[in-house]
Amino acid sequence: MAMDKFKFRKNIQISTIINIHRKLWEIIQDVNSIFGMQIFLGLLESGVLTLYYVNAINFNIQRGIFIKIIMFSILTVTELMLPILTISASDWMTTESQKLLMVCYGFQEDFSFFSSENLELFNLKNHIDVTKPKMTACGFYELNSKLIFTLFGTLTTFFFIIIQFNKKV
Repeated sequence: MAMDKFKFRKNIQISTIINIHRKLWEIIQDVNSIFGMQIFLGLLESGVLTLYYVNAINFNIQRGIFIKIIMFSILTVTELMLPILTISASDWMTTESQKLLMVCYGFQEDFSFFSSENLELFNLKNHIDVTKPKMTACGFYELNSKLIFTLFGTLTTFFFIIIQFNKKV
């Protein structure tokens, strides 16, 4: 009798975890639909302003104005902080979800193959695997750690293009 209550509690806890994960996934989808365009435009704005500040630094180096160089350098670093923090938080959320999947695999080893607990854990694993939480910028691209390197690569490319145009002027 006591063992049946223990199994019942395990099933309730696993189904509760499934419901919590489902609700969190729905919240993430709502955040993507509400703030996706703002995230996209914010990243675009940060990139454009960073290029503007870098161009201003390059232009001011030629003119020799030291204070403006420091000011634009601080603005450049500050402008890059929000996208990096947003992308890092989104990547952390996805990574933590995958850790929960690994925990399910570990718990499944503790139960017999045909037990109800194993079936509940299998359902939780499938639910987590199918509904991977991920933030997107208006559905154009996923916000993950790869995006940080892509942004820096793109900004570096445009920086060198700006330098080449300034030399021709």
